[in-house]
Amino acid sequence: MSFYGWVRDTAGNLFGSSAYPINTKAGTGDLTNDAWGTLKVSNEVSIFHGVFTYDIPTSMWLVTEDGVEVPTATSTRVTSIAGRANVTSGATPTNKAVMETRRHPRYQPNKGAHWAGSCGFPDASLDGICKVGMLTNGESGVYFKTKGDGELYACITSAGVETHEELITFPFTIDITKGNVYDIQYQWRGVGNYKFFAGNPATGAIELVHTIEFLNTLDASLSIDNPAMSLGMSAENVSQEVSVWAGCFDVGSEGGQREKIQYAQHSVTQAINSPNPLTAIRSPLLIAGKVNTRDIELLRLSAFSTKKATIEVYRTRDLTLLTGGTWNTIQTGSYIEANDTLTAATVASMELFTTMKLQPNTYFSIDNPHPEAVELYLVHGDYLVFYLTSGTTPTIDLSVEWGDEI
Repeated sequence: MSFYGWVRDTAGNLFGSSAYPINTKAGTGDLTNDAWGTLKVSNEVSIFHGVFTYDIPTSMWLVTEDGVEVPTATSTRVTSIAGRANVTSGATPTNKAVMETRRHPRYQPNKGAHWAGSCGFPDASLDGICKVGMLTNGESGVYFKTKGDGELYACITSAGVETHEELITFPFTIDITKGNVYDIQYQWRGVGNYKFFAGNPATGAIELVHTIEFLNTLDASLSIDNPAMSLGMSAENVSQEVSVWAGCFDVGSEGGQREKIQYAQHSVTQAINSPNPLTAIRSPLLIAGKVNTRDIELLRLSAFSTKKATIEVYRTRDLTLLTGGTWNTIQTGSYIEANDTLTAATVASMELFTTMKLQPNTYFSIDNPHPEAVELYLVHGDYLVFYLTSGTTPTIDLSVEWGDEI
């Protein structure tokens, strides 16, 4: 179907005529339609984006080398080079490096999802595996992939199994070893299609190059079991060292908006001397044996003390820095856990998050001043530790409030 308007060019051709067809059918080579084939008449909301001008910031990205998490600042295989994020597998067969977002941007129901990136596969003909797109620790993903034959593949992983690896037959000439723009649209709803796009060097347009079709085909499973996926890329050495790079990433919700999340909180009352830990909360690495993709956003830290006291709040991802106590699930439908009986915490090796200076019998709180613009997230494997650094046996009422992506 074509739309016929009244606008003409200087030669008198009607836009919407054969000279300028405006195609409203889904998946015909452009991104003017959302994943469901509806002409885009609403703004696309960016759920997460990242660029790599100076570094790979630890606050946004996680890096693993051969399955071991390493700080982004000390990684030798994931680096920022000339504004690009470069991931190199390592020189030994079986070496693998992965760069993933800490966040797990969530699919918004009844909205199309749109991943976009600029990247290059310089070693596409070497014996290794490179991936770029949405991927969560090998458990869930939709991404582009090379595997040593010089070709590019459209892939889907669900429940830890790569269920689809389909060769992309480009309708135009392209050199995938050079930088280009790539996009992925997916309808999801658990049973929708996935469309893969690439930039046509001859026209400058983004065109559809492959579709993985699921509509009316699935029986007992969803196309991807968990649509809250990280953005990232990986490089794996099969018998040769390989690398992949990106200039930027973005994932958007077509017609979506900032997502509402479930309120949750934890409160504790303690009468202790300093220096001692008051409490800690953590977002567990795993839920039912799978990567925990339920991120939480901090809303408010508040405290009341019967005496003058100082609480320092720390962040860490190292459980060995905490000693004793019992971790209990918060009973508000959340998977977040709290430990009110810690016996020690090595705060000197943690990152100081903020300080709460309490006056006697005075209520004190810290809010996120701009929640619409500033994100304060805790993700899987993060610990938030509240440590009394001064005060002689004050009784402290402490409360932590957050939004939970249930």
